[in-house]
Amino acid sequence: MPTTPSNGAIEEIKERLNILDIITPEVSLRKTGRNFTGLCPFHAEKTPSFVVFPDKGNYHCFGCGASGDIFAFVMKVQGMGFGEALKMLAQRAGVALPERRADAANEDQKRTRLRDINAAAAQYFHNLLLRSDAGRVARDYLQRRGVNAQTIEGFQLGYSMDSWNALEKYLTGKGYERAELVEAGLLVEREGTEGYDRFRNRLVFPIRDARETSPASERAPSTIPRRNT
Repeated sequence: MPTTPSNGAIEEIKERLNILDIITPEVSLRKTGRNFTGLCPFHAEKTPSFVVFPDKGNYHCFGCGASGDIFAFVMKVQGMGFGEALKMLAQRAGVALPERRADAANEDQKRTRLRDINAAAAQYFHNLLLRSDAGRVARDYLQRRGVNAQTIEGFQLGYSMDSWNALEKYLTGKGYERAELVEAGLLVEREGTEGYDRFRNRLVFPIRDARETSPASERAPSTIPRRNT
């Protein structure tokens, strides 16, 4: 009978493997503070915009928007599915994959997909806060409140634009479906309407499971309003 591994085995693999050990054979990285930067392996560029966050166990390209954890990186670089990447990384980490019933596979894939969607939203909001003209008012507000750059990065604070569908356009452009955004809690859908972004013109911060070891990508941050700006 086909089987799929438990979430415990997946998390153990992530704990045992350092994301730098996975990425450095493919990307030449340079240490910049607590993080590492290099040329993105997923698109042509001359100025490094690919950043690895070892403390968070994830990566993000500020050029093409690619982001994820060790599984996402291996899948994208090697052109393989999650199951293949899982087996390869489990072997490398020395983790035995326990078996579960095949009917659990769809639920695992669905949870992973929703975590990825929320992680992409969190990174999108974070980038808006740090770099967009629209986020300037939020940056000024945080500065007045004495919130420094280290805190903003550490908690991945973000800003949601004063728009009804900016996040929806961004995420659907990344290949996610509207129904998935609704299920992830990022899009509000009402009868007789096309739906709208849940978070608009607000400071936002991710909420994560305390059992998770890194806050990005697979770790499903759900963005919620901090307060109006």
